[in-house]
Amino acid sequence: MDYTIKFTNRAFQKISLYIDKADGEISGLGKITHDREHSEIIVEDLVLLNQKNTGSSTEIDQDALAKFYDNLMEKGENTAEWKLWWHSHADMNVFWSGTDTNTIEDFDTEQGTNNFFLSIVGNKKGEFKCRLDAFRPFKYTLEDIPWDIQYDKDLEEEITKEIAEKTSVEVHVRNKSFKEKKYFEDYDDDYPYCRGYQKGYQQGYIYDEQTGLWIPPKNESIEEDSLCSNPTDLEKLKQYYYAEYKDSGKKPYSDAEMDEFKDIYGDEIDLLFYKGKNDFWFPKRPKNEVTRGKKKKKLKKQIDMINHGLVFKNNKDLN
Repeated sequence: MDYTIKFTNRAFQKISLYIDKADGEISGLGKITHDREHSEIIVEDLVLLNQKNTGSSTEIDQDALAKFYDNLMEKGENTAEWKLWWHSHADMNVFWSGTDTNTIEDFDTEQGTNNFFLSIVGNKKGEFKCRLDAFRPFKYTLEDIPWDIQYDKDLEEEITKEIAEKTSVEVHVRNKSFKEKKYFEDYDDDYPYCRGYQKGYQQGYIYDEQTGLWIPPKNESIEEDSLCSNPTDLEKLKQYYYAEYKDSGKKPYSDAEMDEFKDIYGDEIDLLFYKGKNDFWFPKRPKNEVTRGKKKKKLKKQIDMINHGLVFKNNKDLN
């Protein structure tokens, strides 16, 4: 069961300020809405009750707690919506202590239905942990539930549209910059790539700012104007995959991964990869990459030639 905790803007601002302004730990209750269709629990509001706190503990006054629920019933509000206990660990890390677990157990109403409680712990660093405890008909706990802020959907669409209309992206290529309207897409989970057209490259290619290379989109097949037919572009692809290979700790590619590459490059895949031992695939070494062994041999050869008088050093080296 995958759940997400969504804070309204007001609720998130309140819990952040409560935690930030308190000298030590602090705690309170919260009002939630359970969206079963989208597996979301929305934190609507928070309240602060009379309590005694220290730098490492917080305890809500039981009389204040009882009076709070009595006031809700007098106003005709649904007490079942106030199913959130929040507290802070001040300057410590966020985790569930033994005291926290005992406090959560106290919220068991012993009812057979709708018997659950949401708990949130935060700190002054802005870190939060969320857990959901169901007590009946059987006990289970969902920990480390992801959380987010619930933005106004109309405002979010308006801002997204405005950014697309009024902004452009500046990309630097070989110390030359050009400005052009582009759009972003999450090509990889690690960082966004910028897609667009640059003279000398096919439209739809992706510019990787970290490596300075233009990479073809992996979800599109190259049929016409093959990239590998251009030796310069072939070397750039070799550089890209070889750098990726080194960054991964020199982890080879599996047959399953190569099947994806074959869908892109077809028969030209042999120009980029070769099959090694144990049926693993490795990227071919680009021209600018020299093995450590070759570097040592080249250096030794230069030293031998100098020692035998075949090559003379610069005058400044002889002084």
